[in-house]
Amino acid sequence: MLIISNLLFQISHVLYKSFPKKEIQFEPSISKLYCLDLDILGEILKHYYSNIGSPATLQPEIFRSFSLMLFQEERSITNWVKKIHASELFTNYIGCTKNNVPSLGAHYNFISRLWLSNLSTDRAKVKKIYYYKKKPSKIKAPGKNKKLPNKKPGVVKAFILYEYMAKNIIHL
Repeated sequence: MLIISNLLFQISHVLYKSFPKKEIQFEPSISKLYCLDLDILGEILKHYYSNIGSPATLQPEIFRSFSLMLFQEERSITNWVKKIHASELFTNYIGCTKNNVPSLGAHYNFISRLWLSNLSTDRAKVKKIYYYKKKPSKIKAPGKNKKLPNKKPGVVKAFILYEYMAKNIIHL
């Protein structure tokens, strides 16, 4: 923690000489990042990554990236990653070099590993929720000099029967 804090302090001091106005603008966010202790993060995340294959890299940097994203009140991960790649200032704040910035896929992979449920079943539930009905087909016109079929056959017969019954009851 002390090494990272010193590194961030040295980087911010160098960047202050290059970007003094921007440095002052982001000063509250930088001070919050200084207080962020990520030493325990390796132990917490160890259970979410496999021991075989390529090792997990840049996890503290991705976590710092999400923290800075929260401090800067950015809501879109895609836009945030674009900002990080475009700005050397943000790249240095999260503890990366310009050539070693976490990608958009790395950010989403980080989220999916920390998610507490199975993502494939969550996606299946979402697909079931948004059920769309097929639009009913239009009734085609029957053609010239032809009638449309009755929508409710037997209505006239029922009406006549009702009237007939009403007349018979009144006359009795």
